[in-house]
Amino acid sequence: MNLIHFIDAVKEKLDTMSEQDKSDFIVKYAETLPESKREEFLASLSFREMKGKDEISQMKNDVLHALVEIHNGKLSLDSEWDEYDYDYDDDTDGISLLDPDGIGGILHQAAVCLHMLNDRMMYQDAYEIAYALSKLEIPVKGVYTEEFESDSLSVSEVLDDLDNIDKQQWKCDSLSAVFYGEGSPACFYLMCESFDYMGCPVRFLVEAGIEVKDLQDFLPQWIEYLCTRIAFSSSDENWLKEALTYITDQNVLLSLTEMYGAVHPCMLEYCLQQNIWKDVERAWKLLHEIDSRYMIRSRIALLIADKTEDRRLKEKCYLEAFRSDTDEVSYLRLRIMTENFDLYQQQVQEILALEKTETDPQMTSVLPEERRVNYYLYDGSDELHFFTCDFSYFFDLDGSFNSHCNDDLFLLYLYQEGDRNGSGMKYMIREAMLDTGFNKEEFYAGTGIETEETDQEVFVSLFDRWKGTVSMDYVMEMTILNDITERWQNNIHGILC
Repeated sequence: MNLIHFIDAVKEKLDTMSEQDKSDFIVKYAETLPESKREEFLASLSFREMKGKDEISQMKNDVLHALVEIHNGKLSLDSEWDEYDYDYDDDTDGISLLDPDGIGGILHQAAVCLHMLNDRMMYQDAYEIAYALSKLEIPVKGVYTEEFESDSLSVSEVLDDLDNIDKQQWKCDSLSAVFYGEGSPACFYLMCESFDYMGCPVRFLVEAGIEVKDLQDFLPQWIEYLCTRIAFSSSDENWLKEALTYITDQNVLLSLTEMYGAVHPCMLEYCLQQNIWKDVERAWKLLHEIDSRYMIRSRIALLIADKTEDRRLKEKCYLEAFRSDTDEVSYLRLRIMTENFDLYQQQVQEILALEKTETDPQMTSVLPEERRVNYYLYDGSDELHFFTCDFSYFFDLDGSFNSHCNDDLFLLYLYQEGDRNGSGMKYMIREAMLDTGFNKEEFYAGTGIETEETDQEVFVSLFDRWKGTVSMDYVMEMTILNDITERWQNNIHGILC
């Protein structure tokens, strides 16, 4: 509650009290005060006036003038090596910042002024302060310049060194100022971007006391702005996901998802997860508008499978999940959980034959999660060659066996029926599971099946079902077994000798 609303509420309460009631209340309140607050309370009874608008406006002008002085280089920070600072993870890397010109005090005064302006609903004035702070570059002299080849720091970069400023309140006040003082999603975005880390901008608005109706009016504009950004970043995606959770009108959310869900599939995924999107047929159509290279599309396909009772549509969802996340688990789900896998064999082969890209898979870590591409399109999967029975892949031109992956899958396949409780067999099964990245939750996604069996029990059961549908040439089996045996014997001999 800001100051204006608070004072209105206080006046409303006072209007219902007699003069004696007011006097009694003051005395009772005084009895609750600790000794350290008593002098301050007595002084307040002299009815000293609070700062009026003119005084606060003058304070704002003084702050802006000081910020201009910093911007023009008349005031600056200094720096020196700190021989006792061994925190090598720190951004300043053993360098102490010095403040001979009192910049920390100016920034503290700016924070106080920003909060007072917001509190009195002087939002346009507050925005001027917030905007100036977001653009301010603080000059730095000394060793910092030599070490980092930079002669300035942003306000956000020095906030951690200012113990007298509440960083969370600073963010709340800055976002509140731009929300009410300027109002456009573009300016709100720039303010969010000015902070080193802004994980949850909408949450900061809520904490700042933004009216619910004003927030609900703003959120669709904010989402549209994020969705139409060309350079969509991982931060944009996080802010978009956060905004989705604060929209209270499901029809508004569905309308936005219908409009932008194909380009930003995280919206459709959220609506399906929260059971907001109930039209399975429309979701299936929207799925085909999403770039099939994106792995998020696989998860969406499985969410659709969870919501349909149509057996054939479920199986088609398994196929689309495999198309967008072409790994061993997706393949086994499609192969084992369909009534007639032969219906999908041709499409599976077409997916497996897709040309690999040249993109470095490490680059996916800097992309928005919804834009991460099917790993199979980078360099394929050796384990997938195994489960798709492309056993010739593991033989060189001279006919010698070259597993390309661990031997465990081949040994499990060649193992005849018998006891699997031995420590060696259990180890081999665990290694095979690690090779494939198997876990039961992922496998049963979209099937509606829940089981209390362990991951290992489920994996062994599925492996046996798969093994029962395939066959390997006897000569090939013996070549593999002899090669693995010889290789292991050589390894043991090398260790012992």
